[in-house]
Amino acid sequence: MLVPEIKKMGYLKRIDQPNLELYCTYYAMYLDAEDNLNNYGAYLTNRDGKPVQKSPQAIQLNDCVRNLKSLGYEMGFSFDAGLRQLTVSKPHQKKRESPLKEVNFGADV
Repeated sequence: MLVPEIKKMGYLKRIDQPNLELYCTYYAMYLDAEDNLNNYGAYLTNRDGKPVQKSPQAIQLNDCVRNLKSLGYEMGFSFDAGLRQLTVSKPHQKKRESPLKEVNFGADV
């Protein structure tokens, strides 16, 4: 599902394949953790119903987000990383030539 969209961006090279595979793996894990978070909540609770610690799915979700950001940044998926790959050249400046130069007044006009 992700690869066709990523291909459209045109950033990836063959050497990015291992990172792309990891990215897809973390994305699948992220979706799984998100489902579990919705089903079971973000915290484990004690018998009184008070939260006592983060749930495993919340920890997994956090880890996946961190890894997705890192891998995405390395592969140029972030806006900032994409800008760094652009080369901005100096704008072409038109030479200003006076039509009076052809008249040969003896001075540059």
